[in-house]
Amino acid sequence: MVRAALMSSIINSNSEVEFITEHYWGYAKVSENETNEYEVTHPRWEHHPIDHFEIKVNFEAVYGSEFEFLNRMNPNSVILANGSEITVENKT
Repeated sequence: MVRAALMSSIINSNSEVEFITEHYWGYAKVSENETNEYEVTHPRWEHHPIDHFEIKVNFEAVYGSEFEFLNRMNPNSVILANGSEITVENKT
């Protein structure tokens, strides 16, 4: 559950939210010796500042025993952003 501001805000330069949302290059493993690189394009997003959040997930039950430790941790960040359509370009 997330409670956030109704009005969205611009994402400040050099902020954690910008770091998470404004990535324009992605990489995918093809094989043990090969990786794809691709460009992701989208307009600059806005976000809704978070007032409160609550996470109700049993990480062990959902993802396996190696993720059980997440049941005892708090996230480093919680972000609610207005996304958009994207394009994936220039795959190499």
